[in-house]
Amino acid sequence: MRHVFGGHVHSQTLFFRGGAGKLMPFAPTPGVPIPVPRHRLWLATVGSVGQPRDGRIDAMYAIFDDNAEQLTFHRVPYDVQGAMAAIRATELPAFFADRLEYGR
Repeated sequence: MRHVFGGHVHSQTLFFRGGAGKLMPFAPTPGVPIPVPRHRLWLATVGSVGQPRDGRIDAMYAIFDDNAEQLTFHRVPYDVQGAMAAIRATELPAFFADRLEYGR
């Protein structure tokens, strides 16, 4: 397997196995396709729909184009206030709602 994708990680990072066998991190720019050729091993943490941990409140996802051997990370706005209200309507701690507002 050359490409592995992980979600629910709350951050977006792309790793590739370098020449010495070490995983090398790469911070993607949303909307910019990244070549991910098959001759390398790739691990992508594509983010999460909510509860980001990088100070931005946008939801995260990525699209992999197998034919073009490209991976594009994306960030999109969503109804943060609605999500916060839904959390507060449950018995969950307020912390889970509050952190959405700050992306932490």
